[in-house]
Amino acid sequence: MRRALALVLLAALVVAGGIVTGVALLAEEDTAAEARADRLAAVSIFASLPRDDLVALAEVTDAVTFGDGEVIFREGDPGGTLYVIDAGAVRISTGSTTLATLGAGEVFGELSLFGSDTRSADATADSAVTLLAIAHDDFTPFLESRPTVGIALLDTLADRLRRTNADLAACQAGDA
Repeated sequence: MRRALALVLLAALVVAGGIVTGVALLAEEDTAAEARADRLAAVSIFASLPRDDLVALAEVTDAVTFGDGEVIFREGDPGGTLYVIDAGAVRISTGSTTLATLGAGEVFGELSLFGSDTRSADATADSAVTLLAIAHDDFTPFLESRPTVGIALLDTLADRLRRTNADLAACQAGDA
């Protein structure tokens, strides 16, 4: 009888230990989501979002790393993921022409959240880089549950498009 009781007690401790471990893992995930939310808040297209929206968005991000010179995606690849540079630098290019070199806090691939077109340029790690990746398939349900976020993001993207158009017009005026 004592042996049976000891085995039951041992089993209960193992289960309780698993519960404690599970609770600890959930606490770690919450802390990681809070830290990712802080980094997302520093990104221009997400800066206007309330804290609870940032935390919810952070919960659907994945941290990914690439080594110096490693290809993140190539022109013509299917889209589907937005990337926020957490650390390091990324070169955006087409052919041998560098279009931009982006650093921490900058975003690329943002149009893939709103459509499923192919990539319009190459993205290559210009150093060891850590990215926060937000997949279209995770972002869509997030937006469906928080429609005001979509409006805020569209406002920000529209502002970026206006600035790009103004820059392009200025470049063309300089060529004339």
